[in-house]
Amino acid sequence: MNRTNYFIALCIFAVNVVLKVIFIAETPIGVDEAFTLFFANADLSDFFGILETENNPPLFTIIMHPWVKLFGFSEFSVRFLPLIFSSITAVALYFFGKRFFSHFVG
Repeated sequence: MNRTNYFIALCIFAVNVVLKVIFIAETPIGVDEAFTLFFANADLSDFFGILETENNPPLFTIIMHPWVKLFGFSEFSVRFLPLIFSSITAVALYFFGKRFFSHFVG
């Protein structure tokens, strides 16, 4: 890997973050987001019991639990963690496409 690849990856990440932050509060909290936030805000004693009955993947709720405790319940704060994950995914797709296909595909 050379510096150009890392620079391109950093640009992809930065553009993703900027474009997503601009529109982060454009829509109200959806139904699935409300359930995730409800479960993430549960007391620690009830938390793992709730995870058994929830229909969403438990890892995201487990990560969201300390996130909402740390950063609060605003639309921006609860959507920022998925924003970071999706921006990292865009960089991973770049490296995947570059490695297995071509630089142009990446």
